Amino acid sequence: GKRYVAGVQSLLVARDGMVYGGTSVDGFLFWYDPFDNTITNLGKPNRQSNIRALAEGGDGRLYGVVEEPGGLAHLFAYVPSTRSFNDLGVVASAFPEYWIGHSFGAMATGLNGELFLGESDDISHLFIYYPPLR
Repeated sequence: GKRYVAGVQSLLVARDGMVYGGTSVDGFLFWYDPFDNTITNLGKPNRQSNIRALAEGGDGRLYGVVEEPGGLAHLFAYVPSTRSFNDLGVVASAFPEYWIGHSFGAMATGLNGELFLGESDDISHLFIYYPPLR
C-alpha cells in the first residue's frame, strides 16, 4: 500500500554495469539488470526506512547508509556473492574529537578502497571508513 509514496532514494552503477538502488519509506535494496531489463528486490539491510547513499567498495562489496529521519544512520555492507547483508553499525569517530554521524547524504569510494561519507546535518563532517582487508 506504499507504492504511491515510496521512491528511489539512491542509485549506483556498479563496475559490472548493474544498477543498484535504495528506496525511501521502506529501505529496500534492489538490483536492476539493464541487459535483461529486470529488477530484483535484494531485501532490507536494516529495520530503518531510507537508503540515502550507496558506493561500491574495492573489496567487491556494496556499501550503503540507511537511516530514519531524526535517527542515527547505520552503515551496511551487501555481499553480492552470498546475497547477504552485514550491519556495520553507527558511524562514529574518536579523532580529533568524539562525533557520531546522524544523517548522511553522500558516499564515494576512494582510490584505495576507502569510503568517504558526507554528513547532511547542520554541522556536517566528512567521515572515512576503511573496510577490512580480505
